[in-house]
Amino acid sequence: MNFRAKIFIKSLVIIILIVMSPTSIAPSHGHENDAAKNSARTVTKESFPGAAKFDAKAAYTYSQSAIGKTIGNYKFIASDGSVIKLDQFRGKPLILSMVYSSCAHTCPMMTQNLAEAVKDARDALGAKDFNVISVGFDTLRDTPQAMKSFARQQDVGDQNWKVLSGKPNEVERLSGDTGFIYFASPKGFDHLTQTTLIDAKGEVYAQIYGQDFEPTRLTEPLKQLLLGTAKSLSSFDGLLNQVKLFCTIYDPYAGKYRFDYSFFIGMFLSAIVLLLMGQFVIRNIWRIWHKPASGSDHPVT
Repeated sequence: MNFRAKIFIKSLVIIILIVMSPTSIAPSHGHENDAAKNSARTVTKESFPGAAKFDAKAAYTYSQSAIGKTIGNYKFIASDGSVIKLDQFRGKPLILSMVYSSCAHTCPMMTQNLAEAVKDARDALGAKDFNVISVGFDTLRDTPQAMKSFARQQDVGDQNWKVLSGKPNEVERLSGDTGFIYFASPKGFDHLTQTTLIDAKGEVYAQIYGQDFEPTRLTEPLKQLLLGTAKSLSSFDGLLNQVKLFCTIYDPYAGKYRFDYSFFIGMFLSAIVLLLMGQFVIRNIWRIWHKPASGSDHPVT
């Protein structure tokens, strides 16, 4: 394939990705309330609109108001003792789950469900294309050792999944930035079962609720974020990866993601047809432009 053909195919792929990508993939922003504006403290029963009890509707409104906010560069301690700053995760999507290590039921179930969703997302999108962090919000008990034990019990944590502990001020500010609600209760803590998806720029992109959500609720917005990464279009390999992402679909019968070869092959054949048609048109235009004028070979004497 000559140089012009390669340039044509590359340009065609870019056009197809732009035309076929969603026009607006960012979730709508919620309206801010007074509580949402205060990102530097934990929401308590006195300050939270729910007042005397955990109000699910008010908690949802508060959580949604965080969408579009940029999280701060807070400092945490990993279970191996290393210092982690949140800016280290810029450049890739980040999944945030806030838990407490002494939780007997909800947090373990939520973490195990998240692990299954992350596995599906890694299989479909790539293991190194996004990061995950679990942050302990019970700062009195969620020490690095306690979080390490929690991670071991739930069988999570690796190079791209960090389990973190933090000082009260850092945890409170992060919870405010991400719209995460928690406060002490007789059973331990009342809190949102919330998983927060943060984009490569550090902005809250989406909230996923529930302790047993479907894996597609995580993989689909992750896929949208990866398709929207500008640097992925800077090389031919990046373009091919974008095509692969676009052609990765969820098969409800198999219960997992798969690569749709038929769509890819159809798109490739369409590109070849367009290329051949373009060459045919260009050749005919070239012939018309360079056809000798009538009688030019027999000048008048």
